[in-house]
Amino acid sequence: MIAGSVELGFAVGTQGAMAAYAKGAPVRIVGAEATGAADYWYAKTSSAIRALQDTNGRTIAFSTNGSSTQSIVRAFIDEFKLTARTMATGNPSATLTAVMTDQVDVGWASPPFGLKEIEAGQIRVVAKATDSALVRGQTIRVIVANARALEQRKDAISRFMDDYRETIEYMYSDNPQVFKDYAAFVQVPEAMAKRVRDEFFPKALVNPDKIEGVESVMNEAVHLKFINAPLTQKQLDELIQIPPRRN
Repeated sequence: MIAGSVELGFAVGTQGAMAAYAKGAPVRIVGAEATGAADYWYAKTSSAIRALQDTNGRTIAFSTNGSSTQSIVRAFIDEFKLTARTMATGNPSATLTAVMTDQVDVGWASPPFGLKEIEAGQIRVVAKATDSALVRGQTIRVIVANARALEQRKDAISRFMDDYRETIEYMYSDNPQVFKDYAAFVQVPEAMAKRVRDEFFPKALVNPDKIEGVESVMNEAVHLKFINAPLTQKQLDELIQIPPRRN
């Protein structure tokens, strides 16, 4: 996206977007993708770990440096005064392998990944991202656009965001076809599709129209040395350009 090969990027960590912008990359935030998070952390059922407090002296996974999962793990450690050691384990599939082979004690995943293993009794949920009060009030993933693309194709990107919003409204409607569509898309049973939406993805989590907790996100980015100092209001106004709703 920075190179201009694609015009939009999804599931970008908010801190990562801020860091790229601060370094001069042509990045603009055009929507919130996740305020709070549906991610969860788990351990093998044979493990003695049942809650975050049991992770002291153990290893707990996040995906990659600068990711939203790293921010969540940092929030867990700070809020619950943990002495767990953090470990980057990559995507959910690689992380599950690491957990099952005892390379890491607590893994991370985003539903529906891992729910089959939970139902089969292979792993148990230790914590959800929303267990952190800080995470609940932060937009941790965003939709980004290449700055030149936003300038040159602003109307097209605005129309895309209109369709994005319309899709969300459909996803949270009472239409039973919603679960059929999602189940077919991710190849899970309809009951699991319903569980994913109702248990892990409240509608407020996917509201694209506002970046929440900007100050706390910036403070965490400074703490982790992704940016040298919080962005100014002028910089934030340039970075965050969410097209207004048109319908």
